[in-house]
Amino acid sequence: MQSEIRDDGGVHMAPDVHESFIREKEEGTLLKPEDPGHVIAALAINGPQSLSGEFISWDDERCRAFRRPV
Repeated sequence: MQSEIRDDGGVHMAPDVHESFIREKEEGTLLKPEDPGHVIAALAINGPQSLSGEFISWDDERCRAFRRPV
């Protein structure tokens, strides 16, 4: 999907957003989908009630226990 965004997304996106997809690929800073995906799945199954209803980033310190083992 990200390759489609880089290749064809420029006509449908704000230029700065499109450029960020290209730049992050070139710099090697794109996330592996399994990293945030693992946290999201683990939170869905075992997330504490204290996080319920909050908007929280997958890499928030409170999600450390839900990250996949390295």
